[in-house]
Amino acid sequence: MAVYTSVALPDLKRFVAGFDIGEVVAFEGIAQGVENSNFRLRTTDGNYVLTLYERRVNPSDLPFFLGL
Repeated sequence: MAVYTSVALPDLKRFVAGFDIGEVVAFEGIAQGVENSNFRLRTTDGNYVLTLYERRVNPSDLPFFLGL
C-alpha cells in the first residue's frame, strides 16, 4: 500500500499523543500497494502500522478494515 498522503512529523506527534502508545521514535512510508497511505511507526512502546484511509473508503466500511 503506497503513500498517497504525506504526514508531517509534528502532525504525527500530535496525533499519536492522543493514544497510549508512547512517543514517536521513527516513521516511514510503505511504498507497496494500491490504496490508502500506510506508514511504519515505531514508538517508545512498540511498532505499529498507521493507515490513512483515502476517499475511496466508505466510512461505514471502516469497522471491517479495523477487524482485519
